[in-house]
Amino acid sequence: QVAEATDDNIISITEITEKLHLQPGESLGIVIPTYFYWVPSNVQEFLENLEIDCDENSYIYCIATCGGTSGQASQQVGRYLKKKGKYVNAYFDIVTPDNWTPMFDANNKDKIAKVIENEKPQLDKIISLSCVFTIISKQSLLNI
Repeated sequence: QVAEATDDNIISITEITEKLHLQPGESLGIVIPTYFYWVPSNVQEFLENLEIDCDENSYIYCIATCGGTSGQASQQVGRYLKKKGKYVNAYFDIVTPDNWTPMFDANNKDKIAKVIENEKPQLDKIISLSCVFTIISKQSLLNI
């Protein structure tokens, strides 16, 4: 929804086979799932191997989807990128229906509908902030 609202590109991590090149002032959004308050192992491997060519004016942000809290997932992305000399400018969490069934009743349609309804204000905030930082060209959202 963020990519659609900001007219951005979505790229799956499985499609990235070489260094990412961002144009001057271009933004990069990294969208990740949260797995036990952390980044899943396949995303960790991707981030370890990720190469980004961008200038200091590029805006990099991370969106973590989670059932309640993302724990350290977003910040973990920041730590991986910092090792490469890149910095995450903003971190966002979006609370989505939880998929850990011992704690969340996936059959409770009313509860799921309420969580989905509450996503909209969260998304609107991210979209409004993302639009502010779209300076020159389209952003790239990594869909993980």
